Amino acid sequence: GWYKLGAVLFELGERKEAADCFATAGRMSGQVLHLLSAAHSYHKAENHSRAFALYGAAIRKDPTSLDTWNDYSFALSQRQLYREAEWAARRSLALKRTGDALFMVANNIMGQKRFDEACNTYQEAHQETPLSMDIAHNLGYCRHLNNDTKGAVEAALATCELYVEARGTTGEGKDQGPMYL
Repeated sequence: GWYKLGAVLFELGERKEAADCFATAGRMSGQVLHLLSAAHSYHKAENHSRAFALYGAAIRKDPTSLDTWNDYSFALSQRQLYREAEWAARRSLALKRTGDALFMVANNIMGQKRFDEACNTYQEAHQETPLSMDIAHNLGYCRHLNNDTKGAVEAALATCELYVEARGTTGEGKDQGPMYL
């Protein structure tokens, strides 16, 4: 049906056409997945007003959908609407507390230049998910922006240790070094 056609078009890079197919599937089925796929695709196609309308429809359909809140927060932050993105990220966090959810909240707090609060939230995220290079890196970067040199160096060393561990156990590693020092 429409959803499968949308998936094929999305993979072919036809974002707007894929979004139209997903939106049609969403109108016909009312399924959150179809609405969210349409919203995501319109966002990728840079039709933000349509994307945000569909995020709203998906949230109204199922306000407990973590995927919807997470994707909505990400889309808002990409538009540099950090206050609104923080609100959406906190809704996700309220549904399920994870290191990734805290990371998303912290990213949006940092986007608002509230560095003390962001550093504290990254620290919470790091405690929840101590093996995340992304969280360790952003914690260090936030500390750097907050003029906490000692904390930035500690986080940079933690990021490097995680990087070495990841490369040592899998032979691969994410290219995430402490670029802020």
